[in-house]
Amino acid sequence: MRPVSPGFASLLLALLASPLAAQVEVSAIGLDLEPISATEEIRHFRYEEGVELASLEVAAELAVGDLLTALVDELFLELTCPEGSLLRFTGRFMVQINPILEGEDCAVDFMDGALDVLTDGETEVCTGGVCLGTGGTRYGLRLDRAERAATRRVVVFDGGVAVGTVGGEAETVTAKEELVIRPAPAEEETEAEVEAGPYTRPPAPLPQQRRRYRRPIYPRIAAPAAPAAAELVFERRTIDDEQIERWAGLYARFDVVKARAAGIELDPGAAEAEKERLKTLHAAVMREPEKPEARAELADAQVENRIDREALYNAKRSGLATPEALELYQIDPSRLRRGSAEDRERLKTLIRENRPSLSDRQFLVIDALSWQPAANSPPAEIERYWRRWVERQQTARRRGDIDARGYVILARALAALDDARRGAEAARRALELDETARQLTERELAACRELASGG
Repeated sequence: MRPVSPGFASLLLALLASPLAAQVEVSAIGLDLEPISATEEIRHFRYEEGVELASLEVAAELAVGDLLTALVDELFLELTCPEGSLLRFTGRFMVQINPILEGEDCAVDFMDGALDVLTDGETEVCTGGVCLGTGGTRYGLRLDRAERAATRRVVVFDGGVAVGTVGGEAETVTAKEELVIRPAPAEEETEAEVEAGPYTRPPAPLPQQRRRYRRPIYPRIAAPAAPAAAELVFERRTIDDEQIERWAGLYARFDVVKARAAGIELDPGAAEAEKERLKTLHAAVMREPEKPEARAELADAQVENRIDREALYNAKRSGLATPEALELYQIDPSRLRRGSAEDRERLKTLIRENRPSLSDRQFLVIDALSWQPAANSPPAEIERYWRRWVERQQTARRRGDIDARGYVILARALAALDDARRGAEAARRALELDETARQLTERELAACRELASGG
């Protein structure tokens, strides 16, 4: 009998310590902005039974070893882990559920497609000899196989992600950073590439035990790395505004699918409008993830749309949903994750009673649908921006292209520019439209009534 390698022994112990019970649930399936209850375009191979199911349904449970394969590009799939971590897949993805170790919420092998992770806990995603460990973050992972070589792109929008290779030391990618990991170029090109910025990481032997986030980590595979193929080039980049807009649109799409699945009634036009509103809020958070104001606005919009897990995440990250606050408002996160309407209303109250107050000018910056001035922009530049934005909104009003919420934004913008009369007119128009549209939140209605009375 051949001796058992230390790496294989570690993997075997992990498997023995982790029961093959369901640890992950299918929580949402979407097609464009429509939630669907089941699809035949995602195959589910059940490892324990050795059978492949021809369809996948919402609420299906996945066990260790189960494999999901998407056959088309258009679908969106969300998996929820036991403690609430969310894994979202798009494109022709392929993913296998891994055993978890103590302290972890989720672990997967990701083999194809696009993955987005939102988590408050520890998760591990392995992909072809590279492993990503988290402890409170939102990030995206993309695989590109141009020229038959896998390039991995890790884009972090919140918190940090520890990225490690087989036997290598982990490094942390922080908010607003992208890490591109690709195979090393031909030997004669390597030095030039390294001088230009990226660096090459050679293969290393497997460690004897697994390490976690904030410490070096390694993927859970037993075989040592292939000699030359394991050499990888790592290149750090700063996320640009185009990436923020693209990912904000994707996350807004996820939110709309979840809202409609939770029973929020949105016709196609309203769904598209809500997606644009949520996209704006997501983009504001991505641009300044450390600022609590925009994140609190996003959490409020999400809880209004019954997007409970994401609302709780953002409420926590904004400093509102502290353990003490959750206890004070009698909010049970586990009940909230199961869709408790009572806990949802309590979370809504917590957010609205305690969120950082936004000035009219801050509100305008968050809700603008085009260029947003940076926080350190000269006052004169910001003033010019506000006036241009008000002019565009007034043009939209004359064309009839502005809804109740647009009039709220316009009213607050005019008030911020000391034009109380026209601000009051816009506020009154918002209230008129909302009598039939029922679009505005209680906070927006209260702001409109106050502005309308001041004209």
